[in-house]
Amino acid sequence: MAYTEYPAWFGISPSKHKSLYFPDGDIVIKAQNHTGHRNKVLFRVHKFMLSHHSPFFKDMLALPPPVEKQPEDEIDGVQLVEMSDRAEDIASLLEVLYDPSKLLPYKRHDPDTPLLVKGILSLATKYEVDSIRRRIVEHIKEDWPMNLLEWEEIDLRIKLYDDNEDDIGIIQLEPAAAISLARQFDIPDILPAAFLQLSRTDPSIHWDDPDVPKATPRARWNLLSQEDLMCLLRGNQALRHAVSTIPCPVARGYCRSRTKCKSVYEAVLHDCGSVDWLHNLLCLSSPSPTRDQLCKHCVEQLESNVSLYNKRVEIFEDLTEYFAL
Repeated sequence: MAYTEYPAWFGISPSKHKSLYFPDGDIVIKAQNHTGHRNKVLFRVHKFMLSHHSPFFKDMLALPPPVEKQPEDEIDGVQLVEMSDRAEDIASLLEVLYDPSKLLPYKRHDPDTPLLVKGILSLATKYEVDSIRRRIVEHIKEDWPMNLLEWEEIDLRIKLYDDNEDDIGIIQLEPAAAISLARQFDIPDILPAAFLQLSRTDPSIHWDDPDVPKATPRARWNLLSQEDLMCLLRGNQALRHAVSTIPCPVARGYCRSRTKCKSVYEAVLHDCGSVDWLHNLLCLSSPSPTRDQLCKHCVEQLESNVSLYNKRVEIFEDLTEYFAL
């Protein structure tokens, strides 16, 4: 972000923003620069633009000006308003107000998006710029699956990803930043899938660990609150119980080798392998060397019975309850 210096009589001279200091603007906003410069940043914009998009600014600017103006109340002959927000975030908000096409330069399924939008989303919420807030929230929601079919589509792309490829093909759902953003800005719709992703993430793997394959679930664990960690523990227990109570096929109908098939069935669950509970249910209905040791009747029960799929749908729909969200 480039600046031009304002006259030095202003003390630590503030800088005019290069593109957001309009000569015909009728209000100047001064904000704190947090990009390493000590001086503050000036934005000369139009009251109409602020009032049109924000009820907050509309009410604020409708207030009558002070009867006796002080020199510090104006710059270049127009009203000066000092704001405590970061100049970087103010700039992002104003750029979108003047050019809505700049709102979402963020890529789909970018794990950094929750961090990148936090500043502008904070201001859009604080100053009631609902149009911007709504578009950002919709973008965030589009990155996270809302049903089992969407979850499976993303999961399949992750599982098919070759770690030798470039980063274009990978979808890396980073749940911790998403959860933190959802909690702060009331976006509950993404929480179930985000916690499900978190539930299959190894807490010993750090987000920036260069030695971990790109498709391995990872999280920015330090962004989670104690409440979120408790929700994760409760959800893991609930998911484990939901999967472990799936009836073994030998319990239904005739089985020629009940003892062997029960042992094989438990081995299949063990081979599935992980705390990826939805995947464990999926592999029960998929051929494998271990599962094929079941008797013909039990294999047919698993392959023909839609209850496993229905159970996966049910689990996904009940994630809010499992994680106590």
